[in-house]
Amino acid sequence: MLLALKGLRDTLRNPTVLTPDDLSFQLSSTLEALHIHPNSVTPSSISKENLKGISRYFPTIQGILLNEIIPSFYEVLDDKAQLNLRTFFVPPKSSDGLALRRQIAIVSYTTLPTFLNAPKPGQAGLLKSTRRFLIDILGELVNTYNIDDLYFAIHSQHIENDEKGKGKDMEGRNALQWEEALRSCIGIPAKIGNSVGRWNSENQFITDLPKILEPKIYFDKMISRLEDLMYELSQRALSIDPTPIRLVFEKLCSIGLVNAAPSSSDSRSPSLFPALLPPLLKHIRPPSESSLLPYPAEYLPSVLLGLPSSILASFVESLLSHLTFHPIDPTNPLRSNKPDQRIQRCLEVFTRIVGKPKQGEEAWNAVIRSVLSGKDELTLNDNKSQARNRLIVAWIATGGENAVKSFIETVIDAWTDPKYVKFALYAKQLNLTHVLLLSFSYVIPFTPWLVSLSHRSRLIISFQAYLSHPDASIRRLGMLVAEILTQKSQKKSSGDMKRLKFSGIWEGKGQGREECQWLRSSMGIRDNAAPLEDESVDEDWLLGWIETSSTHSSAPAPTATSSLSAVSRGRPNTREKPKSLKGKTKVQPKIVMLDPDQLDDPMQGYESSSPSSSRSPSPTPSYLEEVTADPSLALDATQKKKIIRPVYIPQLVALLKERDKPENIEMGLKWGESLIRAKREFGTELSENAVAVTLMTLGLNDPFNLEGFEEKRQGIMNALVACSPQQVAPFLCEQYFNTQYSLQQKSVILTALAMGARELAGLSIPEPTTKKIDFPSKTLPPTLHKKYLTLVDIPQSRRQAIEDTPTNGQLENTISNMRNGLLSKGARKGDDVPDLARERRLKVRNKSQKAYVAELGSLKDSQMLSNLPTKQKIKPVMEFKDIAAENFILPMINRFWLYYNDYNLQQSRSNSLLGSKAGYGGTGGGMILTPLGLEKFLITLSILLNASRHSSIFLSVLAPETLELALTLGIRFSSTNKINSIGGSDIQQEEENGESLVISSSLELILVILDISFELDKGRSLFLDKSELVLGIGEFATTIFQNEISGNEISGGQGGLTSEGRIKAIAAATVLKVGEIGEKWGGLSMI
Repeated sequence: MLLALKGLRDTLRNPTVLTPDDLSFQLSSTLEALHIHPNSVTPSSISKENLKGISRYFPTIQGILLNEIIPSFYEVLDDKAQLNLRTFFVPPKSSDGLALRRQIAIVSYTTLPTFLNAPKPGQAGLLKSTRRFLIDILGELVNTYNIDDLYFAIHSQHIENDEKGKGKDMEGRNALQWEEALRSCIGIPAKIGNSVGRWNSENQFITDLPKILEPKIYFDKMISRLEDLMYELSQRALSIDPTPIRLVFEKLCSIGLVNAAPSSSDSRSPSLFPALLPPLLKHIRPPSESSLLPYPAEYLPSVLLGLPSSILASFVESLLSHLTFHPIDPTNPLRSNKPDQRIQRCLEVFTRIVGKPKQGEEAWNAVIRSVLSGKDELTLNDNKSQARNRLIVAWIATGGENAVKSFIETVIDAWTDPKYVKFALYAKQLNLTHVLLLSFSYVIPFTPWLVSLSHRSRLIISFQAYLSHPDASIRRLGMLVAEILTQKSQKKSSGDMKRLKFSGIWEGKGQGREECQWLRSSMGIRDNAAPLEDESVDEDWLLGWIETSSTHSSAPAPTATSSLSAVSRGRPNTREKPKSLKGKTKVQPKIVMLDPDQLDDPMQGYESSSPSSSRSPSPTPSYLEEVTADPSLALDATQKKKIIRPVYIPQLVALLKERDKPENIEMGLKWGESLIRAKREFGTELSENAVAVTLMTLGLNDPFNLEGFEEKRQGIMNALVACSPQQVAPFLCEQYFNTQYSLQQKSVILTALAMGARELAGLSIPEPTTKKIDFPSKTLPPTLHKKYLTLVDIPQSRRQAIEDTPTNGQLENTISNMRNGLLSKGARKGDDVPDLARERRLKVRNKSQKAYVAELGSLKDSQMLSNLPTKQKIKPVMEFKDIAAENFILPMINRFWLYYNDYNLQQSRSNSLLGSKAGYGGTGGGMILTPLGLEKFLITLSILLNASRHSSIFLSVLAPETLELALTLGIRFSSTNKINSIGGSDIQQEEENGESLVISSSLELILVILDISFELDKGRSLFLDKSELVLGIGEFATTIFQNEISGNEISGGQGGLTSEGRIKAIAAATVLKVGEIGEKWGGLSMI
């Protein structure tokens, strides 16, 4: 059987080589192997392996049939072949091989609804030619196999093992399979409705759905079959676990099939009790001429009382309303002063379903919750609500006097609640008063408990609240309860003790008088003692619930080959018990005689008949033993511990600590950034380990030449600053002035601070760029293009231009964009300066200023690359403006002044001791104060200040402090004779004009701050509070600009900054900005 299924699956996977005749033969032969073909022989037994094979192969086979075979072959197949194909979804129901047929039905129930789901984006949906077939086959499936067949298919083996005492090991697996099948079965109507609506929107209108798939008919049939299953299981000798049946009720209640009030008979909405009560009542009280046994007394309560409390409360509330809906005929209403046998019948049915009342248990709590829910209302003409209240009190009374007393105390607590008295509507108070007075009928008068109840302070205070109520009808309810309680607790008037009696207020009509008269007449009735006169009339026990035709209208027509008896329908057939495999195994002899041809040693290798063969000889056993014994020749690969992707921050720290293991470092770098960003909002794990990760990442070197080492390390550092700024940023500011790190590592620190700040501020972050090389082939993807292309692949004529193109980092790209924005903003102001305007007119060219195609490696090319769309912005962990000063800018400035002063002090001491030409020679002493280091430091400050423009202390603290630092460094480096005094003898300058790096970066920082200050308050705070500083900046910028004009030009700095006139442009923009601020607030012009 398994080989046949596997062969069919492999054949259907290649439908292009199939013909209709081949397909018909394959389907027919597979059905015969499964013993479900109409002409197949009945199997003697069905093993568990064959049932598992159905679950393994049939989902794939059904999927291929729906997606590939049916659209192409179904219409050209003959009727017999079409029937065989449909059998793979819904085999005809028969007692022969019933377990296997049911197993196929389970697969269909769990597989077919998945094709009704909406296809995911980019995924092809079900073909239009297959949709009609799918709807029809689902209708046939539901009509043939239902909830009871699914139950026996899953639990039949478990039931059989229970009878043998071996069923515990299958319980968990069966529970999961049952829940999955139940979810699919209950969800079919909703999925069909959604699918048909979606298909209709695609102009494929499907209106003639099978009747069985309509929600009401579908669930009516399912509930009817569920009751049949319950009755069959209840009649077994051994008790069966009711959990699977209880789960069905829980699912049905959770999708809204339990209605608080019975619906009309012509309603199209599905409901639980209209379909459940007719067959259930027949089995609770079978007809007198029937041989059927009733439900055992404890079976139904064992199934239903295990439901969750909220679902059980809704179930009981709806059950009470449905039981009393039909018995009370409007032509024969209830009499308020006489017990009724119809209530007695409802009481017996209700007790058989939920059991007897026991205080504190599930049924008791559900009924109490229904009474105190405040949903029920009562009027004089509402016989159904009156019957419901009488049924509840009668059921409570079957629990004895203590149960009635406990019930009365619970109702009294709600009835005397001040808020209830004041705000509840009259119809709701009338209903609860009716329940309370009915309960008094079951209590013996003049008992000490009743006397004690009448003297409770809470009750007496509530009478006062009722008497002071503005509604006369509600006042009379309180007065009536007080009068009746007095009559029940005091025998006769004697001495000073008199019974409470309100005379003259009950006669007449209106204002609740009729209701009080009716309530008084209902005192003393006990429906649980009503005599049953017509016990021989079986229809009375149906309580007016008649089985609808919808539950059987779609039942399959019985045939001679598919008729099932009620007994063999569910119980496992003895012929289906799997036989032991050991009995079939043929015993092999312990000694086997070999033929003469088999006497040769099979392990002896053949001699090579071709000495000139190119194949290498096989290793000999002795060589293999030698390799195994020598660990230096055979490294056991299994001893290598597999590197696991880190999922926690401490695991990432542990990976980065292994400096001598490249696979650990590579794994940490690969997943480090994504892990840090994933943990940004998950508790305190990142904040507690952020400094450790920063220290490990910053100290990494690349001795193994790992691919993308610098980019991945920088990505981790950027993520750390952006995701844990309060811990990482101050730590990096401190580590930057630590002499143990190289200039490259310090550059990583500055880049992380700048890029992390821009991410926190919601600004764009430029991607790391590399030299762009045009590759002539168009076959490689961009990632492989970048990976495998080298300068060797470039023609010699173009190689030099690319080699000369500078490669900028994220810092340089960011400051370049900022600089371009500032200079373009001040370009209009520059036209007012005569010298700049004259020089600009001299440099104007006639050719077009707009280049549609940028030359490879040019500045325009790098600008086009920088304008590419960046990653989608993510909401920062905190606003940068709130932490910019405390965690980023001020720590950098303060630590720089400390380092600067300490370095100058050491330098002066060195000069005094060793001579004026000797400098301080500490390890890495002057690295930070080199022009290259100071340039990156000032660039970082420019980026940080630009991102912190919305800080509350920007104008008062950040701008003045940073301007002072920039002006100090710019002035100190504006003279070459002071550069040597700062750099020291251990720093060798490679460029003659290294001071230009610091001067240009200082001017850029000054221009950024001035521009932001002018945007915020037109420079008012800065000019009025720090006027000397502003004037000093103007004088410094004017000096630099005049030197540039006079011909003493200073070459530019890094990041594409070697273009002519860059310092002159920045100095001019600074002069204009200072003059603009001065004219605004002080009448001062710098021009």
